[in-house]
Amino acid sequence: MLQLNDIGDSPFSNDPDRRVVAQEYVKEEIKEITNHPLLFHTSGQIKSNIIDGVSIYFVNLIQKDVFKYRVEKMEDQLEMHFEINGSTYYDTNGKQNAMETLNGRYSFFYYPFVNGVLTYTPQNQIRKCIEIDLTIDFINHLFCGDLEILGDFGKGIANKQERVFAKNATITPAMALILRELLECKLSGVLKKAYLESKVIELLLLIIEQGAQYAHHCSSPFLSKEDIEKVYYAREIISGNMEKPYSIRELARISGLNEFKLKKGFRDVFDTTVFKYLLEIRMNHGKRMMILDNNKSIGEIATVVGYKNPTHFTAAFKRHFGYLPSDLKKMKSSGFL
Repeated sequence: MLQLNDIGDSPFSNDPDRRVVAQEYVKEEIKEITNHPLLFHTSGQIKSNIIDGVSIYFVNLIQKDVFKYRVEKMEDQLEMHFEINGSTYYDTNGKQNAMETLNGRYSFFYYPFVNGVLTYTPQNQIRKCIEIDLTIDFINHLFCGDLEILGDFGKGIANKQERVFAKNATITPAMALILRELLECKLSGVLKKAYLESKVIELLLLIIEQGAQYAHHCSSPFLSKEDIEKVYYAREIISGNMEKPYSIRELARISGLNEFKLKKGFRDVFDTTVFKYLLEIRMNHGKRMMILDNNKSIGEIATVVGYKNPTHFTAAFKRHFGYLPSDLKKMKSSGFL
């Protein structure tokens, strides 16, 4: 739903910049967006990978203005929507389940049909998102026809009633890693099909797990629903400020919690402390950079993840993983990674 295939009468159908790579198992398509009659001051690409039951769209646009358009589809819309840069708002004409997904957030929802107005808002004139549409047959097959395992959300799908499983929830580091893996997949044919399907299922299970955790914590006598949302927001702030992290006092002020509730709530919700979570994402990000980027030195990577002294980063890395950053680089150069 939340992608540009639905604008008018397929304005890309005769576009010379449209490229389709036909494969036996995966249909890949790239749409070049330039001088589009409905998308003023917008350029970029929309890539899609389509396999049985799953359609994945990677939107990467330079978008100078807020863009609105009406969308109508008389068919099921079961979607995981991830906003990487920018935001999306779907106005259902005043209905209860209007959908807003902000920068760094995701939503997972079902509509038996679509009839409303979509608004795309860029951030710093850039809009990036990943949309994953699932068919009802796919999710039925995945859960062996037992949609009630998804609770009220599954019952809504079975009865063709609109439902929201997750609305404007935080994209976790684990989810972000899978999204990156989907985007960077270099496989082809049946291997690519198997890889994409496995990653989509992994992503779906993470969303279900996060939903179960959220429902559990909502029953906590210590944390209200609003408090839990603020704790998730605090984690989002930490993830986005590894290089120059906020103090506990600053983080509590920004997230709208007192220091005690922030520290206890963070431990209750995520089963770790604020400091340990910051360490975890710093180490994982540093490790990922060492594996993916041959050009950065250990000192440069240390700076990116928030260490002024590379020696301190090296010591923390060794404590966390049990080996030195230089050992990881040697393994990579030897072909073990």
